[in-house]
Amino acid sequence: MRTSRTRLAAVAIAVLGLGVAAGETSASGRASTVPPAEGPVGAACADIPTDGAADAGAATAIAAIPDLSTFALALEEAGLSAALDLEGPFTVFVPNDAAFAKIPQNVLDSIIADSALLNSILVYHVVSGAALAPADLVMAGSVETAHGAPLAVTQDGETIAINGGEATVLCGGIAVANGYVYVIDSVLQPPSGDVGADGSTSVASSTPDATAVANSTP
Repeated sequence: MRTSRTRLAAVAIAVLGLGVAAGETSASGRASTVPPAEGPVGAACADIPTDGAADAGAATAIAAIPDLSTFALALEEAGLSAALDLEGPFTVFVPNDAAFAKIPQNVLDSIIADSALLNSILVYHVVSGAALAPADLVMAGSVETAHGAPLAVTQDGETIAINGGEATVLCGGIAVANGYVYVIDSVLQPPSGDVGADGSTSVASSTPDATAVANSTP
């Protein structure tokens, strides 16, 4: 399993790396593709430390926020961290630790143990090829994920919802060196129904792997 994850990560890094030289370089030496932003929005933003995020790739910025530790570990397990630290651009929806706590432990254990299933779920949280600030995200209304399935985005007052309320944005538009991060309150499930209601898991043979994250065409 470790060999498989390493191979998937290597492919993703190699493809993403082709475009690094074309981007502007940030103070950290990483290619920067993010336009200036007014700042993150959401009721929970005051509780989320973002110092240094703008100079870090998405995966590094996510790993530096304590309340996002489960997602950060999942990225590592799936071999996606290095890919999400390259140029992008990316828009990443990140369930906080409380979101993962909603999942029964036996289901969560099954997901983490199955590299293909884990990858499928994680890439459903990533939009490749677009750095979308909150206003742009809401205006788009729907965005295609690296999984291949879209996410629907709506706004009611100050609340931004994903997939008709499947998840709510707690803090959105956190600028990182290669895109934006949105902290959400639930783990998004791909429409294929990879996780069964009874805790069983199944993965279609066409499940995307880490190479899907490399699709950085806007």
